[in-house]
Amino acid sequence: MKVVAYGDSFTAGLGTDRKKEEAIFANKTPENINKLRNDHQKYIINNSFPKYFADKLGVSFSNFGDIGCNNLMIINKVINGYIQQDYKKGDLILVAFTSTLRNKLPFTPDIYNKIKITGIQWSIQELINNSSFQESKEEYYGRERTNHWSKEPLIDKRSDEILSYFIDSYPKYFTENLYDEVYIDFYNQNMILLLQKFLNDVEVDFIFIDAFETSIRGTNYDKTGLIDKTKYWGYGKDTIYSFLREFNDPSYLEEDGHNIHDNTPKHPSRKGHKAFAKNLYKFYKSDKG
Repeated sequence: MKVVAYGDSFTAGLGTDRKKEEAIFANKTPENINKLRNDHQKYIINNSFPKYFADKLGVSFSNFGDIGCNNLMIINKVINGYIQQDYKKGDLILVAFTSTLRNKLPFTPDIYNKIKITGIQWSIQELINNSSFQESKEEYYGRERTNHWSKEPLIDKRSDEILSYFIDSYPKYFTENLYDEVYIDFYNQNMILLLQKFLNDVEVDFIFIDAFETSIRGTNYDKTGLIDKTKYWGYGKDTIYSFLREFNDPSYLEEDGHNIHDNTPKHPSRKGHKAFAKNLYKFYKSDKG
């Protein structure tokens, strides 16, 4: 058996030790940056909960956590992992879901999706804050900026400003006028059940996890009766982040001042990864009787 993990930065191990991670890039140059990125990835993966969990089982592991990814990317990685034979029957798959708010919206145009890293927000906390965009049209048009698409105008200077304003202000407009939890419930439950059916069909064991937001919102869209809760750590209640917060000890999370997006919860520290791996192992063994 092998442990194979998929998820975002919480799975990849980002933040396990920020000082050591930053030291890896201390002498970066254009010539060595790719090597340093590989060194950084190896370091965080070898200090992540999938590694510590696999150690407890006494098996090998692969960690395909992807920093900054969205749930659609995670789904594709899991399916492609089977096609590429990254796992097989008898292996154990860990899937730690991120915020579905990061997904591209199905009705937004290509130019919006190309420019925006996330669909609407990074996390539910950022959604609550209605994004950071506060400028009026007049303020926005009067400020010097680099075009989203290139140094050269896409249309002309004024038209580019209008298009840029739309792209930058739309998340706030969507949040305040259009957002509905039913959409998230519909998406997440279908995502979970799709992966559940797929992993059952290919006959691999699995555990689902929520990284920092619970995937189930509890709206009137409810297919949760189909979800196998025995294979879902903390189902509907806990996330990796909320679990670590219960220790009431900041050393279980990364140090202050390192999280790029203040509205996304802090990543686990190495201590946090070890603590979560211990609890995940307990959950896995309880399912096995």
